[in-house]
Amino acid sequence: MTDISLKFGKTQLSCFIPKDVPVQSILPPSVDAADDPALLVRDSFITPLGNIHTEILGVNTTVAIAVNDKTRPVPHPVLLPPLLDWLHQSGVVDKNISFYVASGTHEPMALAEISDILPDELASKYPVIAHNCLEQPALKYLGQTSANHTPVWVNKSFAEADYRIVVGNIEPHHFMGFSGGVKTAAIGLTGMETIQKNHALMTRPNCTTARVVDNPMRQDVEEIGRMIGIHLALNAVLNGKRQIVSVHTGEPQAVFEEGMRKSIEVCQTAVPGTFDLVIASAGGYPKDINFYQAQKAMSNAAMITRDKGCLILAAECVEGAGSEGFA
Repeated sequence: MTDISLKFGKTQLSCFIPKDVPVQSILPPSVDAADDPALLVRDSFITPLGNIHTEILGVNTTVAIAVNDKTRPVPHPVLLPPLLDWLHQSGVVDKNISFYVASGTHEPMALAEISDILPDELASKYPVIAHNCLEQPALKYLGQTSANHTPVWVNKSFAEADYRIVVGNIEPHHFMGFSGGVKTAAIGLTGMETIQKNHALMTRPNCTTARVVDNPMRQDVEEIGRMIGIHLALNAVLNGKRQIVSVHTGEPQAVFEEGMRKSIEVCQTAVPGTFDLVIASAGGYPKDINFYQAQKAMSNAAMITRDKGCLILAAECVEGAGSEGFA
């Protein structure tokens, strides 16, 4: 028997394949982590990409920082301290800094869960707002996107801050092309109507993995980001062990483009053909925290599954479906 081990929640799930059945492992390339990730983050602020409008930073500047919720494996403990140091060096004071948890359509995180994504010393020192896409009075209307006519409702207090920052990871996304860039705020901090109108584009043929320029969904997100007016993006690219490989800081579009190129190096692997049976892992926690998140892995696995073949998805889904609407 051939023993196969897959990431499953915070553990591993094993399966056994008869020896007479040929088995092939399809894994991302082995890419070394950065020797000193914290130094890498700090260095990225020395030569940021593009114009990040530092001239507006000062003692009276209000700063809003969008961070991902518990469904994303973003290394906030490494990324955020250098960001805050940079803001302090630019004259920004602590009382003017707030964090916004970009929940999108996910259930807003409870205060007791904030320590799961933010270091305790930051969560206790700065205001942390868990975004709720259904809380209409807390949203601000900015108009419609030009091509898709998506109505743009965004978290009001985030949009009205003087300086707006997004923090996240850049990796292939099954219909958005790639995650990262302005998406943290353009989807994570917008209203239900905005997200539903944008996500309705997912059935179009160009809305697929690693496709951006002619992906109407991603281009809609880029326009939403420009309408919100995001000044700075801090994005990391992680390897298969969720270790930081590279860090990109600066103007959001420049960060996104550079991060995409690195992400392809880290994530793309050659596949000899398609298979009769594909057994796929969603990647373990938090990728498989619920089925809403875990089902993204099926899009990638389906690419290498033969017509009328079989696809088995290993996902713990400790929180169930993850969304009543999705269920």
